[in-house]
Amino acid sequence: MNILLLGSKFSIGIYLFKYTLSNSFLFSLNFVVFSFFIGQALSQTNNEKELKRLIAKIDRVTVRIDSLYNQNGPLIPSLKTSLKENTLSQEQLDSLNDNIVNKINSLNVRINILEDKTNYIENKLLTLSNTYNELSSLDNQEEKKKPLKKITPEIFKQKYNESLQYYKNGEFDLAAFGFKLLVDDDPLNPLADNSQYWLGECYYSKMDFKMAISEFEKVKSFSGTDKDDDAQLKIGMSYIAMENKEKAKDHFENFLSLYPDSEYTIIVQELVQESLMQITLE
Repeated sequence: MNILLLGSKFSIGIYLFKYTLSNSFLFSLNFVVFSFFIGQALSQTNNEKELKRLIAKIDRVTVRIDSLYNQNGPLIPSLKTSLKENTLSQEQLDSLNDNIVNKINSLNVRINILEDKTNYIENKLLTLSNTYNELSSLDNQEEKKKPLKKITPEIFKQKYNESLQYYKNGEFDLAAFGFKLLVDDDPLNPLADNSQYWLGECYYSKMDFKMAISEFEKVKSFSGTDKDDDAQLKIGMSYIAMENKEKAKDHFENFLSLYPDSEYTIIVQELVQESLMQITLE
């Protein structure tokens, strides 16, 4: 009897436990589902609010863009034109830069050529100087004191022709160096006055007119020279080159009085008239 009663109570307890456990699970499940839908509903509400906020913001930006376009739209064609002009200007600048670079390269080539020519002239001058030093050296101090010619007439003429050839080749520095050595070496040589005259011509060709005048003036110091009127003509022309018209006119007028029979008389008369006309026009 007691055993049956105990068994019944145990069965009832098991049933109540199962019932309670089942209801608790269902309650929990319902709560989870309810929470999920509530969360989705709230999330959807928030998303709709955010969407409305973004749409409103887009509308404001669109209005702002339309306003800016209306304000700046008329400027767009001119901006395009300016951009095109700037592009052309840049192309022109690039072309100009290319031209400048080409000119710089060309100048560098010319500089290199001039440097080579300078080195060549310096070597020639050194060789010429050494040659004259060798020709001019004397055996002892006593011979140096004697008023003897340092080089023979034959060598003088040879060096004169060499210097004259340098002048004809446009190597005026070499020519001037040679003529100066000849004049200093033997001022009594028949070709000394010619050497002095060509020394002046070297400076005239180099457009060093002040130095040319100084050297041409020395020609008249050589007795019996036939280069005096040539030198005086070039002095007047040097004054013209220096744009000293008054000095040129006075010099040419003096020339006509000193050399009335010169072969240059007609030329000098014309130069005097030109000088007078230029002075009058000024």
